[in-house]
Amino acid sequence: MQNDHARNVYLETQINTATPQKLRLMLIGGAIRFARQTMEHWRNEEPEQAFEALIRSRSIVSELLATIRPSSGPLERTMAAIYAYIFQTMTLAQMERSEEKLLATIQVLEEEQATWLALCEKYPHETPPSLRAEEVEITAKDYAADNESKSTTAENEPAARFSIDA
Repeated sequence: MQNDHARNVYLETQINTATPQKLRLMLIGGAIRFARQTMEHWRNEEPEQAFEALIRSRSIVSELLATIRPSSGPLERTMAAIYAYIFQTMTLAQMERSEEKLLATIQVLEEEQATWLALCEKYPHETPPSLRAEEVEITAKDYAADNESKSTTAENEPAARFSIDA
């Protein structure tokens, strides 16, 4: 019981002191974690636990979708469509008990996680000025600097551009 309390205090501190980009990264990580738990519960024939885990993952995806301003531009509309796809596919995965569909959503979320991780590494302690305003751009050069795989994007072309409500 004391261990749970300490964990909750730690998590609350992490959330209260996190930058907007770190909060988003934490949410994406939670959605992935709960989706994986769902698959594990399906394999162990634990339908109630699987249902609860998938509901939590979908709730996080719904929250991620709610923070996007679709009227801001085409990239935001694209991101909103991606989160809507993830939510819809998770719902289908639940109805069909399809690990394949759920795994597809996890893969998309992992790509999103990599993008936000790159942003957090570039701005670990502060909110990027353009994220506070409207837009942040991570170039392929920035992203490839900490990754072993080579980017297929030209060195200074944007690898990701997005805006969120901070």
